[in-house]
Amino acid sequence: MASEPTTPRTSALLPLLVINVGAVCVLGVTGLALQPRPIDPSTLDLVHAEEVLDIERTRLEDYRGDLRDARRSSTAGFLSLQAQAAELTVLELEWEELPREGPLVPVLLLLRFSGDPLNVPILAHGLYNLNLPLEVRLLELTFVGEDFVLGRLELCFWRAAEFELERLPAVEGLDEELARLAAEVSVRESVQAALDQHLANRAENRRWLTWSLPALALGGQDGVLEKP
Repeated sequence: MASEPTTPRTSALLPLLVINVGAVCVLGVTGLALQPRPIDPSTLDLVHAEEVLDIERTRLEDYRGDLRDARRSSTAGFLSLQAQAAELTVLELEWEELPREGPLVPVLLLLRFSGDPLNVPILAHGLYNLNLPLEVRLLELTFVGEDFVLGRLELCFWRAAEFELERLPAVEGLDEELARLAAEVSVRESVQAALDQHLANRAENRRWLTWSLPALALGGQDGVLEKP
């Protein structure tokens, strides 16, 4: 049977649908006691709603700023080049995934290096040329003589956490596939919002490192900078 033409009332209900099912998504993923508002399926143009949600899902499939497994090698290679440009020697690169934080999984990169302490600020400046949300969490310098240090740098990136929509409870009276589609869009939107927030925080992290590092690099004594 052909669907009825979309009415202004129907179109206005689409955001409500996403919000309601998004609340169900949070309930299913985190266990929070959220109760979605009841939805009257007779007021929805399901064909139009599915088209809109499918477009949104496609738009959100490739997250901006997501450190996927395939990007780890190129990211490590970029940072190695930044170290070489600063005339520092890379001793070790190691990845570690940390416990999930909301819709994201923090991915820690440990970079060990050696060289002239005066070149460390050059490396620090180059880190932020990487077009990803990143956070310098720790920088440690151990002096071996006046003009040679062993360094340890901890950088945090993020990737989207996996989510299982089949765990979501059904929305009574609502088309099952449409409910799952709306839930997926809601989860993807929360992932992108979290990545965008970390990207916005880069500037503050860069300011902290820029102001704190010279005293450590020029001080001639072992020291550690940790993100406040």
